[in-house]
Amino acid sequence: MKNQQIRQENPGNNLTAEIPPSQKRYAFRDLPTEIQKKLLYLQNTDGDFLKTSEKGVVLARIIALLLLLNIFGAFAASFNFSPFDAARAFGFAVGFVLFALWTVYFGRGVYLSIKSPIKNHAYLTRTQLIETQKGTVKYRELKDVVEIVLDKAAARTVSGGSDYILKLKFGDGDWCEYPFERWWKERLAEAEQWRERAVLWRDEAVSAFERGDKAYFDSYDVFQKSPMANVPVLEDGFRFLSPRFLFKITLALLACFLVVKIITKLL
Repeated sequence: MKNQQIRQENPGNNLTAEIPPSQKRYAFRDLPTEIQKKLLYLQNTDGDFLKTSEKGVVLARIIALLLLLNIFGAFAASFNFSPFDAARAFGFAVGFVLFALWTVYFGRGVYLSIKSPIKNHAYLTRTQLIETQKGTVKYRELKDVVEIVLDKAAARTVSGGSDYILKLKFGDGDWCEYPFERWWKERLAEAEQWRERAVLWRDEAVSAFERGDKAYFDSYDVFQKSPMANVPVLEDGFRFLSPRFLFKITLALLACFLVVKIITKLL
């Protein structure tokens, strides 16, 4: 993540509004000490908030790296071509490029997740929704949520239960998701309780905002406007390595390989 100050979040600077809230992400190390302590408290304790863990994310990335290494090793060993075999040479180049791109993507995620004191979690508090990932932090205001639903139609897990996900949607189309990773009966009961609590908290936050109750937000906000005023917003210097972009590149390179292979057979 390339840390650049796009615009200072100065209350008197209306240009800040040009950055959509869904795209605002901050480096944990740039946050004021007070906010860092609050985030670490959420991370290391249980309280009146919902916390979801992504403990399996780092392990999944490590496994993906090992699988990529094995696949590329087998792929490279299967090639026995001369320098004049254009189709095979191009195919090897495509495989190497794809392997390198995906390795950088997974490897960077593992490195950033391990080195940062703030781990991968998502939090639902009385006034805010917070996501911490790979040393960065994103937050939204709960009062801005327009829809709260419990998704009961997720794919079945290997244990035979269903994945229930609490989803909170904002007016700009941004979503926050909270999965429940337990046996299906416990998951459903707990997920229903948290959906009801999320609706109650959202309504209370809206009511406090409408009556101008600053004390309410001062009591529950992790991120307060004043300390965040001069925290730089991050510009993602590795945005091109997003999964969606890498998937498109993968399909494009494989399509090119097939075209080259067909052309060389016709010649």
